[in-house]
Amino acid sequence: YVLTHNISFESAVLEKLLKWASSSIEKSVNQPTLPHLIIVLNASEVVSGESQWDVAQATKILMADVAHAIDRDPRIRAYAREWQDRGARIKTTGDLLKCFYSSVTVIRIPTKGRYMLLEDQVTKLRNEIIRCCNASLESKKQARMLANGEKLQIYLQSAFDHFSQALD
Repeated sequence: YVLTHNISFESAVLEKLLKWASSSIEKSVNQPTLPHLIIVLNASEVVSGESQWDVAQATKILMADVAHAIDRDPRIRAYAREWQDRGARIKTTGDLLKCFYSSVTVIRIPTKGRYMLLEDQVTKLRNEIIRCCNASLESKKQARMLANGEKLQIYLQSAFDHFSQALD
């Protein structure tokens, strides 16, 4: 199964990623940096070359496949217009995702039966999570926004208020 121009991926997943990120930016108390996005394509069967198991190549291919979702899906186009009204230059879906996320990475996980490849891909996923966490920590250090014990109560109270008032 290859995700080339997969409308359900564009419509369902992209819209949810954008909706969540938009809500997160609007309602966040402590967001000195943007979150990182790691898309895991589980149970992938790559038929057009083994290079798609490479993280950079998988990311490049998926971003090319969804590049013009902003032209095809009116809900995604609405997010693009919102950012264009703020002065952002949005030509592709990748440009739009960069407004919400520090980085976008795609990692494919193979279907059952390819155990060595599965181990390699899970290791890549783990390394990417660590890389993103370290990058976020460094960004927060530079912005002087590292959390500490004194601020924890404020964040917990804000989280409680948010989730008790808006379940979505």
